[in-house]
Amino acid sequence: MATTELIPRIDPEGIQKATGDLADLRVTLSAYEADAKTLVVTNPQEYAYAGELLKKVRDNRKQGAWVMQPLKAIAKTIADKFRTMELEHLNKCEQIESIIEPKMVAQKQREREAAQAEERRINEEAHRRAQAQAEEDRKAREKAIAASQKAGEIGKREAAKQVKAAEEDAKLAAAAVQDVKVEPNTPKIAGLRQRVNPKWRMKDIDRIPRHLLYPNDINKVANFPRITDELPHLRSKTRTEAQNKEVIEQAIPGIEYYEEDAV
Repeated sequence: MATTELIPRIDPEGIQKATGDLADLRVTLSAYEADAKTLVVTNPQEYAYAGELLKKVRDNRKQGAWVMQPLKAIAKTIADKFRTMELEHLNKCEQIESIIEPKMVAQKQREREAAQAEERRINEEAHRRAQAQAEEDRKAREKAIAASQKAGEIGKREAAKQVKAAEEDAKLAAAAVQDVKVEPNTPKIAGLRQRVNPKWRMKDIDRIPRHLLYPNDINKVANFPRITDELPHLRSKTRTEAQNKEVIEQAIPGIEYYEEDAV
């Protein structure tokens, strides 16, 4: 069991006395207030009376502060002690978190890289198959066109037209494959937010659009905040990192886009 350090207490009798003293001072203030409302200052004598009344009010204010000062001093000591205790606890939590988080981030990064590699493999294979199938279909169509031309069913010009159409259709078919997105194998943990932060680094300042080089607030020291502000708007969660990289680097030339894991 932790040892409890002695913490000052506020004496209830001290509170009652301070409350009573303040009540007495407020009664006196009520009289001063009534006098102030009827006060007229049009000559030296009235000016002097007003000055005496003002001094009494200010003395009353000082007396109120004196009455509360001992209680406020004790309260501050207690508040400072509790704040110190809280900070000690928070610092220990942050110390432990700093041990756990890097390990989780490293694993998350490995899983994300593995997912990206698998994503590339799947998509490259899908495009390769689509390309091969489109090429096979094109050759079959060209063979049929050649047969039709040989049989006299179509002329040379029409055959050339159909061959060109077959080539265009093959290109469209090969390009029509939709990329899939492979999610990292990182368990979702209830109550723990896991995120990917969009980041960038400078590659060629001369290529960056001029308006993005100005700070948002010219009265504050800042390092290219507009670029950082733009990233969340340009990034899409439905796109792969490679797709986001292509879109963002095209929108903001002169930078290199990348992502960092965080928990």
